[in-house]
Amino acid sequence: MTASGKPRSRRGQAEMIGLILIVVILAIGFLLYVKFSLDSETNTFRAKFETSQLGQSFVTSLAQSELQCGTEPESVENVVQDIARGETRCDDPPSTTEELLQEHLIAALKATHELWGRNYNLSLVRGVGQMEEPLDSQQLPALTSSNYVGKECGPHVPGVTLDYQPIELYPNPGRVELRLYLCP
Repeated sequence: MTASGKPRSRRGQAEMIGLILIVVILAIGFLLYVKFSLDSETNTFRAKFETSQLGQSFVTSLAQSELQCGTEPESVENVVQDIARGETRCDDPPSTTEELLQEHLIAALKATHELWGRNYNLSLVRGVGQMEEPLDSQQLPALTSSNYVGKECGPHVPGVTLDYQPIELYPNPGRVELRLYLCP
């Protein structure tokens, strides 16, 4: 203490203020780090959710959409059932039922996923699990995005989302799935 009774701790006060400023700066830096790391996780989750919902909505709508089958419009679901049963209700020379269906699917994909720049694989699969087989791989091959030539999309690709619409073959046993793989 000095003769007037005032403490000599100005240097000590300056050090304490400096230490407090350093702690405040570190706390702000930590909060910014936490905020930005959570935002990227939230955005990743949001993107996966949107992709999943987009795919499911697409295959559901596609199965219910109609194509011109002879003189009558028919839903894609009914046409797929006919193909799976070996029926040919839509044959309209020179196009077969399979060709009409494929043209409809290609048009729908070009108007949506290709336009949006998405990498996809759309296929029709009969059966489930170990008994799976393509519905008719020669006349109805899997449809893939033309924007990503050389870049495959399917169940083996990391980060792929699968959405499907089951199509029952009642009264026949079994079902066919309209499967859409969306790849990153």
